[in-house]
Amino acid sequence: MSEAESGREIVVAAMNGTVFGVDVSTGAEAWRHHLGRHSLVRLAVAGSCVYALGRGTLAFIEIATGRLLGQIATEMKLHATLLVVGERIFIGDNLGDIECYSARDGRRLWRSQLETVGATDVALAFAGQVAQADRGE
Repeated sequence: MSEAESGREIVVAAMNGTVFGVDVSTGAEAWRHHLGRHSLVRLAVAGSCVYALGRGTLAFIEIATGRLLGQIATEMKLHATLLVVGERIFIGDNLGDIECYSARDGRRLWRSQLETVGATDVALAFAGQVAQADRGE
């Protein structure tokens, strides 16, 4: 949740390729962003920003206002996992790809292809934080 300038708190929800900000007191929709294709959306919050990962798109959204701070294309496939640690955003997918982006400007810092045995969900962890893909089945 985040407190907007007007004093209202916002909870962020995501479904079917769309990210929503919802006023906690009233349940009213405060803002929304469609990420393109209909897909599962992964969310991670750091500070006043929510990072929303849809199929091939990573959006940076200010929680309080819903202002889109940036949006980048990723090479991630289905069933991706999202983890934000400090100034870095990590995305891993079910084919063994891991990408690292700057949380400041969205530029990709590196990409790694891990050798896997078959396609599977990926978990990412760093110093007390864990993210695990959920296929939504």
